[in-house]
Amino acid sequence: MNGTQIYTFDSSLRYTGTNNAPRFTIPNVGISADWCYISKISIPHTFYNITSSNNKLHWIDTASINITSTIPPGNYTIDELLSELSAQMTIDTTDGEVYTASRSQITHNVSISTSSLVSFTIRYVAGDHNLLKLLGFYEVELAEGQFYGDSNRIAALPAALVHTANNTYYSSIRNIYIKSDLSKQVSNFSSGTFGSAYDTSLSTFYTLQSKQDVIATLPVNTLYGSILEYSVENQPVKLYLKNATKITSLSFQLFYDEDFTPLDLNGRSWTIELVFCKK
Repeated sequence: MNGTQIYTFDSSLRYTGTNNAPRFTIPNVGISADWCYISKISIPHTFYNITSSNNKLHWIDTASINITSTIPPGNYTIDELLSELSAQMTIDTTDGEVYTASRSQITHNVSISTSSLVSFTIRYVAGDHNLLKLLGFYEVELAEGQFYGDSNRIAALPAALVHTANNTYYSSIRNIYIKSDLSKQVSNFSSGTFGSAYDTSLSTFYTLQSKQDVIATLPVNTLYGSILEYSVENQPVKLYLKNATKITSLSFQLFYDEDFTPLDLNGRSWTIELVFCKK
């Protein structure tokens, strides 16, 4: 390609901002380009799947006492998470019951029960229901226009002997979203997932989910402690620049999952390499 410039942005070398929301300034005269594409992304898998945004279960024990059980932030397998949840609920309850969270080896759905199989209630608290989502406690039916992970699908679970999730759990962060102020339109919202052509049928969904500034979506497919990497394959995804005359600064933001929670890398830096192109 004629007139290409390659820049690697390292969050540890940011001009201002934070590690997960760095802002960079371009030295000298800036970048003159008509469009750009992502060449490489490298993000350490040092983020937790249980954080302060998804570690609380609100419930009512058999003594009719409102309780909030909190899981310490960290990286958990599903079995470790259920063991910790069982312990926390048993510690927090006022009724002397032993609470057990387990999963079916056949369906993989999570269930929560008491040692005496007596009724208790799981509460829905708006804005603090992400642990319910993570464990799969959704309503059965999807209303038209709703999407997987939509908070409208979650409701309080009335008193029952055993509460069983309607959907399978997911205990790991499923996607990382990278947003940026550098583009006005992305021809492919998801780095190869939907093909190279702009898919207008997705535009409403992404706008509703505040994803119109997303320049890349990376599935979390590496083990904790390793490096999550993306590199361009075949045809690059074009990002059309807001200011095609001169770019003197740009910023990025890292989020995860449908709720766009800021991604905390626990002190580790990340990099993104962009190729800027002239027509």
